Formats: sequence, C-alpha cells, structure tokens
Amino acid sequence: MRQLQPVRKNKKDDRLRQQISLLLNQQHFPSFKDLNVEVDHGLVTISGTLQSYYHRQIALSTCQQLVDVITVIDMMVVSE
Repeated sequence: MRQLQPVRKNKKDDRLRQQISLLLNQQHFPSFKDLNVEVDHGLVTISGTLQSYYHRQIALSTCQQLVDVITVIDMMVVSE
C-alpha cells in the first residue's frame, strides 16, 4: 500500500501570507480581519465577505502590491 507524503509548506508562501495579512490589518477596515488569505507558490487566493466594492478593491490592491505575488484570485463577496 502506498503512503501519502505529507504536504510541505513553502516557507516563502507562509511569509507572504503573513505579510499580506499584516497589510490588510493595517488598512483599518474591521472586515479585513475576517478575510481568508491562502498562498500557493505566489498565487494568492483571498476570500471572505466585505461591505462594499470599494473595500473589495482596497483589499485586492493591498494584496497586489507585494513583489512575490504572482496573481490574486478574488473569491470575496460583497454583502448588499
């Protein structure tokens, strides 16, 4: 029987996720603290619920400003 290998976390991705989370928390929008950020080889997936499209755009541009981000996948929802 073949055993599954444990998934190794990429330290660079962990560091990038932490940097993005820190930048989002510095934006002073309370809903940003509830956003989920995942990073896989520079691909950033951001999900959660925000109050406006303006907040969504701020969150996206915050993620995109770091050099190691290859692309951002937007899975956020705006509540109306």
